[in-house]
Amino acid sequence: MEEGLQALRAAGLPDEEIPAHYHHRLAVLLVALIPSDAGIGTVTPEEREQGLELFRVAVLGADPGRFPAPPATGDLAAEMPVRGDSGKMGTALFRERGYDMAVISRGFHGRGRDKGHELPPGQYETTGFPVLSAGPTPTVSPDEWEFTVRTETGVRYQWNWQELMALPSETPTVDIHCVTKWSKFGTRWQGVSLDVLLANVESGAEYAMVRSYGDYTTNLPVEDLLDGKAWIAYRYDDEELPAEHGGPARLLVPHLYFWKSAKWVSGIQLLDEEERGFWETVGYHDYGDPWREQRYQGD
Repeated sequence: MEEGLQALRAAGLPDEEIPAHYHHRLAVLLVALIPSDAGIGTVTPEEREQGLELFRVAVLGADPGRFPAPPATGDLAAEMPVRGDSGKMGTALFRERGYDMAVISRGFHGRGRDKGHELPPGQYETTGFPVLSAGPTPTVSPDEWEFTVRTETGVRYQWNWQELMALPSETPTVDIHCVTKWSKFGTRWQGVSLDVLLANVESGAEYAMVRSYGDYTTNLPVEDLLDGKAWIAYRYDDEELPAEHGGPARLLVPHLYFWKSAKWVSGIQLLDEEERGFWETVGYHDYGDPWREQRYQGD
């Protein structure tokens, strides 16, 4: 695993700051970035399996008790992977492109239970709003923002920010559930229902690939975007949606694990056949129902 450690050191992390709660960085580098046929140094199949287990535990939250708590002060910065043609480690590749990534920040504040809400299996309640992302936070102003729906036949439907604001909005209050096991009750949003945006879109597609500024993708069935189940949200808790939570606009699909609610949403590709998005290609479940605890492929 020396290559993974070298990548962490190259990112500026001192050796003394690589305790167990940072192991997910190495795990993701080994599992999601290094292809099995890359022939990179000492990364053996056994080490890849160890990395996969660490990935499941530390990133997906399979057993968070096995790792010590994050530091009491400062952000818990995590370097997550991207797939690049150059084959470079994720950290080096992002820094070469000028990004500075901090994708997990503080926000876990205890595990109290609100008896007025029901938790899906394996979840605990948080009163904070943890920030987790698969890459750097894009800078997208409302003046630059566009949302595009492309059908399976290539027809495009497009809205700019002013056109989105002119559409009727809704103010859903929903519980959200992250695959890393936290749940937050009673979150208040404002946005445009996908029922409105897709009302005049002619398509027989059954699947959707949601795309974001920053090239994040996630897949889900079209039916999970309809019938009052999904919104393009642009306000949270009566304020403009901050960039760290996906602003200026994000997808909100609260009945699925929250990685399906893509931040910085830029469009939806409608598909005849299902394709996998960013996290689905490295082991997350294709659907992600928290009530069936569909965290990983095969659940």
